Amino acid sequence: MSSIGASCASDAASTPCLSVAMKGCYNRNRDAYASECSRCRRFAMKIVAMAAIALCCTAAGGNAETYRWIDDQGVVNFTDSLEAVPAKYRHKVLKGPDITTRDPRIKEEIRQQEERARQEDASRPPVTTTPDYVPPPMEVAPPKVESDELPPGRTRSQKIRDNIERRKAEEEKAQQPGSQQSQ
Repeated sequence: MSSIGASCASDAASTPCLSVAMKGCYNRNRDAYASECSRCRRFAMKIVAMAAIALCCTAAGGNAETYRWIDDQGVVNFTDSLEAVPAKYRHKVLKGPDITTRDPRIKEEIRQQEERARQEDASRPPVTTTPDYVPPPMEVAPPKVESDELPPGRTRSQKIRDNIERRKAEEEKAQQPGSQQSQ
């Protein structure tokens, strides 16, 4: 510990990292004190990180046991805690190995089951889906033969054309006699 940290600790009767200690050495070299505090904080964070890693490693390394019992109805039950087994079945409990995928035998059995499932899928005929409703084929109208007859929807338009032609003819007749009179 530096001399500044020691003086701060003696002034506040505490460690140099506490905020109370900073009050005692406020007018002294604050940068030296701040760097010492940051070192203490980094050290504390390292300890917390190592403790967390150690906790995770011990939890992952624990071997689980599997307990199996058969109740009055003949149902086979499994649990990983002996306390979860009802009291009247505890004398009948069968203790077994861990049945998780960490066990190499279990991994091999799972791999074999997956291989069998793939083979069964390959041996099945392919599934074809058929729609529930098939629309009837579209009927194509035969091509229309052009003829002299007008379609029924065009009769009104034909009447209008006929009226226009008749008026033009009347106008031409009216203009012809008038032009002959002026000569």
